[in-house]
Amino acid sequence: MGHPTSGDLRLAFEILLLPGTDDHRLVAYLPADPATAAALTTILTTVAPAAAPF
Repeated sequence: MGHPTSGDLRLAFEILLLPGTDDHRLVAYLPADPATAAALTTILTTVAPAAAPF
């Protein structure tokens, strides 16, 4: 996945099936390498706080 300022981000994912239904899944994306983890930390600490309502 490409990010406009952080460059290429490598993401892994986990799919969790929700009990009681075949139609609902929770997909969690995780950094696949240390460089992506660092880039996501930078994105979350510089961009997200300004846009977050909380």
